[in-house]
Amino acid sequence: IKDGIYDGVPEIGIETSSLINQHHRKYLGLPENSGGILVERIVPFSSAEGVLQSGDVLTKIEDLHIDAAGMANYVEQQVAFYIEAENRQIGDSLKLQVWRNGNFENLTLKLKAPPFGEEMRNSYDKRPEYLIFGGLVFIALNRNYIHSPGNLLPPLAYEHWYREVERPNTRRQQVVILTHVLPASVNSGYTNLHNFIVSSLNHEPVNSLAHLDQMLKKMPRETVHVVFESKWQSLPLVLNFKESLEQHNLILKRYGIEESSYIVNKNH
Repeated sequence: IKDGIYDGVPEIGIETSSLINQHHRKYLGLPENSGGILVERIVPFSSAEGVLQSGDVLTKIEDLHIDAAGMANYVEQQVAFYIEAENRQIGDSLKLQVWRNGNFENLTLKLKAPPFGEEMRNSYDKRPEYLIFGGLVFIALNRNYIHSPGNLLPPLAYEHWYREVERPNTRRQQVVILTHVLPASVNSGYTNLHNFIVSSLNHEPVNSLAHLDQMLKKMPRETVHVVFESKWQSLPLVLNFKESLEQHNLILKRYGIEESSYIVNKNH
């Protein structure tokens, strides 16, 4: 907050379940009265990734002992264990104690913002990110876009909200979509195409808008076709690579566009 930038509230990034059942606790070899909850899943790209493991029993967070229901005594009140994370800033460290492989282990993780948080929250007073190639306009799917008229479609809704729930660890850093086409001879036949979810470029997975930008820039000059594929479409989108490069500046000039891309995080 002091730097004038709101980074959001950090999250540990785990899915847990209670360990009230005494038989389950004995099966795990937990000492009596040790408390603790079971870590069932680690959220990809979260604070917990690489530190906690599925199957860990989280018994302590900082100085708070966690009971079998996931509650902790905090200022004379029973609260959810993750309050210690929410009271800290992104970038702060958090000390944890877990029961792993029959022993207690002390761990430290660095708190991060919730993964995919930028895409999940409404964005205000920010210049939209985009990428134009061959007259095709790409963006990273976000809350603002999906709530704009005509865009609350099943494929977009699934990729935005439900993929990570139904198919854990399959969501990419960003969901890249073709929003619309700036008509030109190089993209003839695709003028009415929009909301095309880009899964791969020339059979290589696309992980983010910045990743797509780098893939196009590093494309060998002898490449004949640029093939955008979508798991939601039976047919790919195909452009001639040489013609796309040759018509690039002409397309930008025709539509009064000064920059072919605006991407804040080039390393995304």
